[in-house]
Amino acid sequence: MAKSLRSKSKVAARRVKRTDPNSVYKINADQRIQRAAARLKVLAKGPKVSAQQSESAEDQEDDQDASSSALMDQDEGEDATEGGEPTKISTSGSRGSRRETWRAARGWKPRVGSKNGGRTKRRH
Repeated sequence: MAKSLRSKSKVAARRVKRTDPNSVYKINADQRIQRAAARLKVLAKGPKVSAQQSESAEDQEDDQDASSSALMDQDEGEDATEGGEPTKISTSGSRGSRRETWRAARGWKPRVGSKNGGRTKRRH
């Protein structure tokens, strides 16, 4: 049988790939962070908001289009913090089933509690 993605061995293998300095995954992640940092430095050196207000409306639209296209060029899912560890996204917790989302859309409780107050079913 196949192992779950949350199995201990799979999680450990992914952790090793993220932290091992010789891993291809680690090298690619570091390069992606460097590219994002370089883009942010270029955007930071650009004109400030107060300087843009003094320009004409056409120049503002051009600058906004250029900055938005530069932001769109960034890879998805990369963390652009310079020199810091990327924030880890928690994947633990309840995953709402289709039934729970259906109930929540109607304003009901997502899960129906026990009608017996936590006791087992009474047998006759």
